[in-house]
Amino acid sequence: HAKANSCAGVLCLQGKGSAVDKQSALGYFLTASEAGDARAMYNVARMYEKGDGVVQDIDKALSWYQQSQATGNPEAAKKCEALRRASYGS
Repeated sequence: HAKANSCAGVLCLQGKGSAVDKQSALGYFLTASEAGDARAMYNVARMYEKGDGVVQDIDKALSWYQQSQATGNPEAAKKCEALRRASYGS
C-alpha cells in the first residue's frame, strides 16, 4: 500500500479533491517511505528542501534524497549532487 499512500500524499499536497493539507501529505509520504517507496522519500526531501509545510532543513532534505537514491530513484541522485554543490561548494 506504499504507492497508495504516496498518491494520497500528492493529492493532499496539491489539494486535488480537497483543500491543500501539507501535514497530511507529509504523513502519507512518511508512511509510504517506511514501506520503501522511493518517490515518497523524494517528496519528503522536496518538502524539506523547499520548506513546504515543514521548516526548511537542507540536511534533512539531503538525507531523504539519499534514501530515495539508495532505493533506485535516479532523480534523487541529481538532487543530492545539486544540494551538495549548493550547500558545501563542492
